[in-house]
Amino acid sequence: MTSNMRVTSLMISRLELVRKIVLRKALKGEGLHYKQRPILEYIINNDGCTQSELAEALRVTPASIATSTKRMQNAGLVTKHTDKNDLRCNRLCATQKGREIATRCREKYWVVTDTLFQGFTADEVSQLQSMLCRLIKNISGDDMSKMEFRDLVALNDQIDSEEY
Repeated sequence: MTSNMRVTSLMISRLELVRKIVLRKALKGEGLHYKQRPILEYIINNDGCTQSELAEALRVTPASIATSTKRMQNAGLVTKHTDKNDLRCNRLCATQKGREIATRCREKYWVVTDTLFQGFTADEVSQLQSMLCRLIKNISGDDMSKMEFRDLVALNDQIDSEEY
C-alpha cells in the first residue's frame, strides 16, 4: 500500500467525522437528538405506526425505540394513542411541533450537503459516486455494497453491542 493510499483512506475517515460534527452542530438547539431524527422522519411518513413497526423498519431493538419515543413524547414531538381495535397496541403520531422541527432539521441537513459539494460539477459528483461505489465494493464485496444504508447501520450497531 502506498503512502498516498493511506493518506486518502484517512481523509475519507476525516471527511465523515467532520461531516458528522458539522451536521450535529447545525441541528443543535432544535430539541431533537441527531439519533432521533430518523425515528421522527419515519413516524411522519408512517403516521399511526406502532413501536414494533418502527423498530423493525429502522433495524433497532424495541427497547431502544420505547426509550426514544418516550423522550420524544415528553419533548412534545410525538404522541401515543391506543389503537381503537386493539387496546394492547399504541399508535405513534408526530405533533405539529415535531413536524416543524423535522422540517427545519431536513433543511439544515440539505444546506450542509449543498455546502459539501459546493464548486463540484455534476460530472465530478458522478465520478466521485462511481469511485465511492468501487471503494465500498472493494472493501466489502458484493454483499455489503448492495445493502440498504439502514441495514448497514443496524449491522454496525449489532457489532458495537457484541464487542463488550
